Amino acid sequence: VFFLAVFVDNLSYAFLPQVISELAQKGGDGTVSIALPFTAYYLCFALALIPAGHYGQIIGTRHLVLGGLALIAAGLSLMTSVSSLEMAVVARGLTGLGQGILFIGVQTYILAKSHRDSRTKANGIIVHGFQGGMI
Repeated sequence: VFFLAVFVDNLSYAFLPQVISELAQKGGDGTVSIALPFTAYYLCFALALIPAGHYGQIIGTRHLVLGGLALIAAGLSLMTSVSSLEMAVVARGLTGLGQGILFIGVQTYILAKSHRDSRTKANGIIVHGFQGGMI
């Protein structure tokens, strides 16, 4: 599920710059504003990591994974019907937030279920799933 969520999100990278550029031109925004949806994604991804780790200890990993998947789905769905650059920023922010929460949920689950001697292997699985989905 983790691999697929990352993979589906990264499939949009093939056409996302063109869509964002068209939205910026349509709205009369300058070329600087084209970076806003991408910045929103990575900023929300980064900002989600620490709180997600804290809440993962309280509410459990299942809720993090499901919540992350729901936010990713909402962001990707919203991105299919955006009509302005502002909506694209919100959509990409939701997706980044979801990816960050999903990442921490998967990481917390795998490390909690792995044997102490297998933590390096468990971390390798996480990295492989995330980077494999991006590639």
